[in-house]
Amino acid sequence: MAKQQWRRITPEKRRQIVRLAAKGVTQQQIAEVVDLSQGAVGVVVRPLGGVIRKEMWEPSDNRLSLEDRVEIRIGLEQGLSVRAIGRRIDRNASTICREVNANGGRHSY
Repeated sequence: MAKQQWRRITPEKRRQIVRLAAKGVTQQQIAEVVDLSQGAVGVVVRPLGGVIRKEMWEPSDNRLSLEDRVEIRIGLEQGLSVRAIGRRIDRNASTICREVNANGGRHSY
């Protein structure tokens, strides 16, 4: 039997997975769209609460959106500084730092 080849999930595919999950698309359907296994889709969705549903209310612009939080996570995985992440999502570095620290720090976020 051939050895399993692991592929890293690109940031673009991660964003696509989160967007589709937020629309209520099933993990199986997402897996077909992004050409990954259902397990790989679960790896992205599970830490965000498993099932992502778009809320009926619209939070204020001051709050971090789900996409902002995903971008923070991707930035941390890439080893970017909080300033670089802040520039990427057009937020203050202090906002990024506060969010990361409130959720376990750089290595747990």
